[in-house]
Amino acid sequence: MNQHAAHINEELRQKSLDLVYEEIAKPEKPSDLEIKIYKAVGVPKFRELLMSTIGRFGKTPSNYHVGFPSQSGLKKYVLETIKNESRHAPAAIGALLLGTGAMIFGEPEFGVAMYGLSALNGYPVMLQRYNRHRIMNIIERKKRIID
Repeated sequence: MNQHAAHINEELRQKSLDLVYEEIAKPEKPSDLEIKIYKAVGVPKFRELLMSTIGRFGKTPSNYHVGFPSQSGLKKYVLETIKNESRHAPAAIGALLLGTGAMIFGEPEFGVAMYGLSALNGYPVMLQRYNRHRIMNIIERKKRIID
């Protein structure tokens, strides 16, 4: 691919990302109150624990690493947080409902296990929202600098 075609290809990728980010996904930044709650329940500590274990196995852009902190890299990461949140939230809610049903119908061992599973999926949901807040603040700051 020649240099001109590569430039057009990159421009097209950037416009596609902007379209998905701003017109389709329209990510909402979690509120400051929500972030205070996440801090109070230990989400930053959970993040540190996760990064010192699973997160240390790769430094390429992924669920755990932003990669190059360009506007497009940051936007991709925000979209990744939405995708990851959508995977963990149904499991957290489903386990919570199963746990509650088990407690009501006299199966406390199963109920406690489901509550544990709900927490195990609830913390990644909170972490994705916590990270999205942080990254969207950076995107906003960079945009103000550019504008």
